[in-house]
Amino acid sequence: MSSPWLEEPSPPRGSLEGEETCSIAIVGGGLVGVAVAWYLAKAGCDVALVERGTLAGGATGRSNGFLLEGIHHYYAKAKGIHGEEKTRTLWELS
Repeated sequence: MSSPWLEEPSPPRGSLEGEETCSIAIVGGGLVGVAVAWYLAKAGCDVALVERGTLAGGATGRSNGFLLEGIHHYYAKAKGIHGEEKTRTLWELS
């Protein structure tokens, strides 16, 4: 099975030279920056994504940026807040 996270990163492109124009500039090519740029471009926006190194080359490439759905509390704390049944359901979903 192939995974893009296990592949070697693409070589960096050269530095920007001269002037570029766009409607929306996104600084940072981590998971969130790339996703936002992709969705905006898909919606027809004029987007530029600027990254100093390689895409997903920092913390987001190692940890997925700690993006979570559901609850962020430890199970025991969440159980005290939401109750046992709701916490179990939320925990299973996340």
